[in-house]
Amino acid sequence: MGTVLFTAGILALIVNLFIFFLAYYYHTHSAKKNKEVLKILSAFDQGQEEIFDLEKLTSYILTFLLKVTGSPRGGIFLYYRQRNELRLASSQGIENTNSFPPLFTENAGNWALQVSKALVPLHELNTPLFEKTFPSFSGRLKKEKLFYLAALMEKNYLLGFVALDKEAVNLSLDLLEPLSNMAGKALESFYLYETSVTDETTGLYNKRFFRQALQAELLRSNRYQQPLGLLTFDIDDFKKINDTYGHPQGDRVLKELALCVLGCLREGIDIAARTGGEEFYVILPATNLEQAAKAGERIREAISQHPFPGFPDHRKVTISLGIAVYPFHAKDEESLIGLADKALYSAKGGGKNRVCMASESRITS
Repeated sequence: MGTVLFTAGILALIVNLFIFFLAYYYHTHSAKKNKEVLKILSAFDQGQEEIFDLEKLTSYILTFLLKVTGSPRGGIFLYYRQRNELRLASSQGIENTNSFPPLFTENAGNWALQVSKALVPLHELNTPLFEKTFPSFSGRLKKEKLFYLAALMEKNYLLGFVALDKEAVNLSLDLLEPLSNMAGKALESFYLYETSVTDETTGLYNKRFFRQALQAELLRSNRYQQPLGLLTFDIDDFKKINDTYGHPQGDRVLKELALCVLGCLREGIDIAARTGGEEFYVILPATNLEQAAKAGERIREAISQHPFPGFPDHRKVTISLGIAVYPFHAKDEESLIGLADKALYSAKGGGKNRVCMASESRITS
């Protein structure tokens, strides 16, 4: 009897020691893991705080997530709530980015509220709600062999997705979730800033930002002794478009036109703004008379040839455009704007769908 009790006692001691060491191992391992997670999150936070450009931020987020997950390929898709548009913002390893043109969606709020996982396999996205919200998106992801989506959220708002390939399946979700949240917060900060300086309908800069940017570029022009081109244009007969086809179609024209204009400009250099109903300005740094004329004609021609959707009669949309160049035409901000406007009126009076240069007589300050 004593031997049995002794043996039972030894077994109980062994079991207790095993439980103790197991608990100690998991505690130590968990603490070490948590320390590594905090280290990674801290590195991400410090890196993104030094970025003040949306394109650079999305590239940084994607590069960081690919490194952490071990996924060699992926892309970030940003969701623009104002336009209900999903757009590829950054990619690595995706050979055919043309597979992801801008996608106009249903309001994503209903779907976003149902997201319960940090990483969602593609086969779980095959639902009527997802297909209705993001038509053809899952098919395009599958075609490019991207099989997982991580939703970037901030306060129940969908900001976009990170798409990853199958190599990300072993990702530690306790790391991805806080990383996704931090990326969402960083993107939301940019969106808040962009909302304050951009036009809601077109996504171009607004009047306030345009005036600030023009002042800054004029100072830069003086400092480096470089010319500065200013284009202004409006849509020919835009009131007739609204009256005939309705204001929703008018808004669609504005959105399409903005994309068309951006496609004609130097990315990161030229600045396009919507300052009124159908009134636009484009600032062209380091641009002389000849270059400004070419830029204006390029924009005019691109818009006149663009197949604007939504017109049952395939109507063409045209613009009239005026140009003034600093310091050739004007010596100050107000004179430059005034002369560009005057050239626009000349283009209107000359038959529309044309470009007019400001008077070549020099303006003294």
